[in-house]
Amino acid sequence: MGNFTKTRSQEMSEIVRNKKAAGVRISPAVSRETWLARLAEIPPDSRTAAQRLMGDPVFERSALALRR
Repeated sequence: MGNFTKTRSQEMSEIVRNKKAAGVRISPAVSRETWLARLAEIPPDSRTAAQRLMGDPVFERSALALRR
C-alpha cells in the first residue's frame, strides 16, 4: 500500500524529482524569443476604464476593425 501521509508539496517535489530523473523537459515549449515576438504583435491597450469594465475588446482586435 502507498504512503497516504504525504503533503501536497511533498508529492509535487517528488513528481519534479522523478521528471528530472527521467529527462523530462520542464522548461516551456515556446522559446523566449518567439514569446516576445508574439507579445509584440498585440496592440497597445487604449481602452478607457469603462470599456475595460464592460469587456470591450481593444479596437484593433474588434469585429468592427476586422470588417474594414
